[in-house]
Amino acid sequence: MMLNNYLDKTLKELEGETWGKPQYGSNLVVRCHELRRKPLIDFSVEDLRIMIGQGFSLKYLVPIALRYLADNPFVRGDFYKGDLLVCVINIEQTFWDLNPETYVEMDSIITSGSLGLDFPVRNCRWFYIGAGKTLLTSKIKKNDR
Repeated sequence: MMLNNYLDKTLKELEGETWGKPQYGSNLVVRCHELRRKPLIDFSVEDLRIMIGQGFSLKYLVPIALRYLADNPFVRGDFYKGDLLVCVINIEQTFWDLNPETYVEMDSIITSGSLGLDFPVRNCRWFYIGAGKTLLTSKIKKNDR
């Protein structure tokens, strides 16, 4: 799927789903509903962090997030340096299995050396399994201090 073919669309348009009004009034729920109606080209790092963190619309949002991460793996949303990367790291393995090309892009970002990791990740089935995931997320959070 070519990224540029859908950036001017909303998630509502792309997925053909109308969520209706939020059934719960939390800020997160309301924000996710709002983001479904926002053109993807206007998504900020924080918007991506929110939606990917909730596991929504990964097919469309992860490729956009990877553009940001390729430029700066520690790009920051509203929480801390590297918070988008942490959200992408925490995506379920099933997504990566179904999207091998996206997996290769993510692997390239992680193994590029720009993260300054002092442990090998390339030979893991998915580089975030077990200790690797913990080490990477703790390193990201530590770098923000």
